[in-house]
Amino acid sequence: MKPRGQPQILVGTALVFAIAIPVIFHAQSLVRSQNAGPPAGIPKREPEPYWTNPFPNQYLLGQVGGIYVDPKSDR
Repeated sequence: MKPRGQPQILVGTALVFAIAIPVIFHAQSLVRSQNAGPPAGIPKREPEPYWTNPFPNQYLLGQVGGIYVDPKSDR
């Protein structure tokens, strides 16, 4: 008598390899493309170390907390 499980094991093993090999190669290509870095045509942005120049008359650059207007407008 011929064993029944042997051809099923061979078919199952072949199926696993047929699926696993393309998945492994695809994963390797993804890793290579991520490690390649940005393309050469994209400009790099760098911070301007000397922005802003000092303001005249001791002016400050900041947020306004509130504004008050004198009712007489004399000051």
